[in-house]
Amino acid sequence: MSDQLPDLRDDAEDIAIPLELHCVVVMEDEDGNRLDFEVVGIVEEEINGTCEPTYAVCYNEDDETFLVTDIHGNPIEEEEIIDLIMEDYKNLSPADEED
Repeated sequence: MSDQLPDLRDDAEDIAIPLELHCVVVMEDEDGNRLDFEVVGIVEEEINGTCEPTYAVCYNEDDETFLVTDIHGNPIEEEEIIDLIMEDYKNLSPADEED
């Protein structure tokens, strides 16, 4: 057995470790630039009577952009699912504090 931790940037669908809050998901843009997204929300769905984590809401502070992934860090491409998750996230998130 190897003492090395898996690289979460490659073959994410083969890794059984689910994302947790504050994990960092690393993506690349079209130009090959590294983008770090912090997990800021976990979405759970009821499956067979129990709540299971299924999606992660991630945020890139530099670009001020969100990314929705499955619980293993694979980007979700279906706009309808992204819209529903982001709507729920924004409705359930605490309001930003004003200075």
